[in-house]
Amino acid sequence: MIDLLILTFTDPNTASRRFRVEAFLPLLAEKGMSYVVRGLSDGMVPRLATLASLPRCKTALLQKKLLRPFELALLKKKCSRLIYDFDDAVYLGNEKNRKRFETAVRAADTVFAGNKTLADAAAVLHGDVVVVPTGLDVHRYRPQEKERAPTRIGWIGTRYNTRELHSVMEALAGPARELSLGLVYVSDRNDPALDTAGWAYEPWSETTEIARLASFDIGLMPLQDTPYARGKCGFKILQYMAMGVVPIASPIGVNKSIITHGFNGYLAKGPEEWTRALRALVTNQKLYRDMALKARERALDFSLERVFSLFAARLFP
Repeated sequence: MIDLLILTFTDPNTASRRFRVEAFLPLLAEKGMSYVVRGLSDGMVPRLATLASLPRCKTALLQKKLLRPFELALLKKKCSRLIYDFDDAVYLGNEKNRKRFETAVRAADTVFAGNKTLADAAAVLHGDVVVVPTGLDVHRYRPQEKERAPTRIGWIGTRYNTRELHSVMEALAGPARELSLGLVYVSDRNDPALDTAGWAYEPWSETTEIARLASFDIGLMPLQDTPYARGKCGFKILQYMAMGVVPIASPIGVNKSIITHGFNGYLAKGPEEWTRALRALVTNQKLYRDMALKARERALDFSLERVFSLFAARLFP
C-alpha cells in the first residue's frame, strides 16, 4: 500500500499542481514516502476510469477538484484517510460548486486551505482545517544586483486575470511616460486592451518564468475587491519578493498579511495611491533597495521547506 495518493489537475502547468504538488515530491521522496500522482479529467467518463483504477493508499490528497458524491465515495474506498486541499474560492460561482465543495469538505478527514479566508469558509463545515500557504523554492529565485533606478514594471499571471491590470492602466500611464518606465505583462495569451495601452507582452513558459521575473524591478498585483479575489493566496507577490522585486498590490485578502505597507512593499487602494507608490520607488533609489532586501526576507517565511514541514506534519501524523 502506498503512503500517499495525490489527485490533481491533468495539466502539469496548472499553478496549483506545480506549486502545491510537484514542488513537494522531492521532499516526500527524501522522507522515504511512497506516492502516486494522478490527474483527474474534467470529463466524467475518463475521471471515473481513473477513480476506478486507483491503487490503495494510506492517505489520499484531493486537490481543489469538486467531485460528485458517488465519486468521492469511490475515492474513499481506496484510502484510509482523505485530505481536501484548495487554494482558491472554489465554492463560489454557482450552487453546484457550493454543494460539491461542502460535500468534499465534509467527506475529508482534514482540510488544507491556502489562506485564512479560505480556511474560514471550510471551518463552518469541518472541525479540522489547517492553513497551508503555497510555498516556493526560494533557492530558484536569485535577486539580481541592480545599481540603477527601477525602470521595468511587471505583472505575471494567466490570461483570465490580465483584466485586473485594466483598473490601474490609467494610473500607471502618466508616471510611466514621464519617468520612461517599461510596462510589461507575462501571460499565456496577450490582452488587446493592454497592448493598445502600450504594455509589452511577453509569453509565459515554465522554462522562462524565473528569467521573466528577474527582469522586473517592481511587481504588480492589482485586484478588484470581490469574494473571489479575497480568496487569492498572493503567490505572485511571493514570487516578486523572493526575486527582490518590490511589490505594489491591492490591500485585499492575504495581500495585507504578506506585505507590510511602506516596509517591504506598498498596498495601493485607488489610482492616486498606485501613482504615489510607483513614483516613490522609482525616484528614491535607497528606498527601493531597502524595500527589495526586506521583500526578499519576507519571502523566506514561505520557503518550500517551511511550508513542507507543516504539510508533512499533518499529512503523516
